[in-house]
Amino acid sequence: MVTNLHFLDGLLGRAIAAGRRGRKEAASLWLLAALEELREQEKSGVTKADYHSTGIEAICDSIQRVPAYPWRVTELAARLHVCPDHFSRLFRRHTGVSPAEFIIRSRLETARNLLLHSNHQITRIAERSGYSNVYYFSRQFKARMGATPSEYRQHR
Repeated sequence: MVTNLHFLDGLLGRAIAAGRRGRKEAASLWLLAALEELREQEKSGVTKADYHSTGIEAICDSIQRVPAYPWRVTELAARLHVCPDHFSRLFRRHTGVSPAEFIIRSRLETARNLLLHSNHQITRIAERSGYSNVYYFSRQFKARMGATPSEYRQHR
């Protein structure tokens, strides 16, 4: 499992560039460096499960930091270099919920915090939480939190 893909890609890119310029000895040295990097990573004992776990944790952190971003499972799966279906299975195994559910929960948690700690209008809170439709936001908030956003704010 390659854990430092960017570094390895750089080594291979240098090997290709040297080969194109006719510098076969330099290209060979860069390829040897890439192979050595792969050997070192293999020795480090990083498993696919570790790699996926670390990646999913980073993805969860990104979603929680920027819930308003239009997250797509296909883009998230590409970050781990897996297909969307496999990503969804890995994500559920790691977090206990689907990626879509995690995104919804993150958005609603952001909305809840904004309702409690800001004076923004409900429309602005919906936007900052990732909802372009305030009515859909209100319905989803009420279904999950048991009160409309306005009611929730009044009873804080």
